[in-house]
Amino acid sequence: MEGHIREKDLENHFDSGAQDGSDKKQKGTDKSASTASKADEQLKSDYQVMRALDLLKGWEILKTISK
Repeated sequence: MEGHIREKDLENHFDSGAQDGSDKKQKGTDKSASTASKADEQLKSDYQVMRALDLLKGWEILKTISK
């Protein structure tokens, strides 16, 4: 798929833990814990992601109010 830009091609993209499209599971809690903390740090420093998360949280609140 030449010419298509994927998230993995972008600078500061989120790492899913899988390499080159393989679905290998990470072994050990230390590795997954460090990956989770790295993702948390990236989320805190990304303004657009934080605002999107706020919108989703607000959407869930509004859905419960309207019922």
